[in-house]
Amino acid sequence: MKKSEIYKMLKSGEMADLIKESVCGKPAVNNSQELYNILKPLTVKDDDREHFMCVFVNAKNKILKIETLFTGSIGESPVYPREVIKRALKLKAVAVIFAHNHPSGDPEPSKNDLMITKQLLGACATMGITVHEHIIIGNGKYFSMTDQGIIANYYRQWSDFSNL
Repeated sequence: MKKSEIYKMLKSGEMADLIKESVCGKPAVNNSQELYNILKPLTVKDDDREHFMCVFVNAKNKILKIETLFTGSIGESPVYPREVIKRALKLKAVAVIFAHNHPSGDPEPSKNDLMITKQLLGACATMGITVHEHIIIGNGKYFSMTDQGIIANYYRQWSDFSNL
């Protein structure tokens, strides 16, 4: 296959469909680099808009589905915890991985990214759904909230809060 054909598949979304089909039923990823490798092509089709994706995982840690739940503008995407929970429950997911792209190219999380991650983690924890990761993709790089200890810190805060 030629590079131009691959690029055409990436831009059309065909590659995203192939990736989604090929990973379903497979074990969830082992690290943030593997996750980035899988999700990066899914952000290429419309790379001037922010897309918020969820990877839903079952009790055997296998990927049930990868979905783009929210699409926004160049600078933000609205995310509604209620809709994430609704979809996770419908798919019978026991864990989720969050991902979104930054069209600006800078994968550093914004204050809003951190805030929504904290809200999502609390909502998911309340429903017995584990949050494994929130990864931000931008310009050939990524930022892993798990690798940076943010997810673990939010779980500690949630545990302190829920034990009051």
